[in-house]
Amino acid sequence: MNGGLKDMVTNGPPPKQNISNPEIWEKGARVSVNYSLCGRAQAVAHHVSMLPEFSSFSTILDLGAGPGIIGIAVTAAHPSLKCVVFDQPAVANVASEVVEEYGMGDRVTVQGGD
Repeated sequence: MNGGLKDMVTNGPPPKQNISNPEIWEKGARVSVNYSLCGRAQAVAHHVSMLPEFSSFSTILDLGAGPGIIGIAVTAAHPSLKCVVFDQPAVANVASEVVEEYGMGDRVTVQGGD
């Protein structure tokens, strides 16, 4: 009920997680899918589309894409646009699943790297 506050006050903070652990990044990407779907991706897609130079784009790069929802949203709104989403390999695996789920594999490419 108190979010573990009593335990943290009594025992101190939990041990730090190893941020180089790919499982942490994968879990974060999966959690962020719903956050991105709650209007965030649509808002970003709208703002990107309003850039003066946007109409000249044929391909965009979503760097640090997380699950790829924003890149998918921008691309879906513009039929001639293609997108490359790029993130750490564990996160890119999640993005690949999301791209497949939304049927955007012909226009959205996922790249994993460091």
